Amino acid sequence: MRARPFNHTGAGQPETFLIPALARRIAEAEVAGADEIAVGSLDPVREMLDVRDVVRAYRLLVTRGEPGEVYNICTGVGRSIGELAERLVAMSERPLRLAVDPDLVRPVEVPRLVGDMSRITSATGWVPEHDIDATLATVLAAARASLAV
Repeated sequence: MRARPFNHTGAGQPETFLIPALARRIAEAEVAGADEIAVGSLDPVREMLDVRDVVRAYRLLVTRGEPGEVYNICTGVGRSIGELAERLVAMSERPLRLAVDPDLVRPVEVPRLVGDMSRITSATGWVPEHDIDATLATVLAAARASLAV
């Protein structure tokens, strides 16, 4: 059986990933009193799951999945990177602007990556339980805590 998890995040994920990197920049801007944070391209559309939902999907697949099948672990809901960044910025303790930094823009980018979760839902009953805004808030809180040390 194969599980194909789409983009996911959570507190403790390395800052080499999008959401923790944005959260870290926001936390640093709050401390420094900055007015903007650097971002790459805001146009690509991605799903973003909470890592706890992905782990729960794995557990359900072990007990209810069919050998030989392929399961997308996804939401079926795409959001632009700009929307995800704006949601994080809205949680900031100060007003911030997004500033596109050409050094952060990837030379080649998949414009849209959204999956179909119908097979995993049908086989296991799995659906994501964690709200994206709550997940983003958790990652931002972790970034703030890492700077307070």
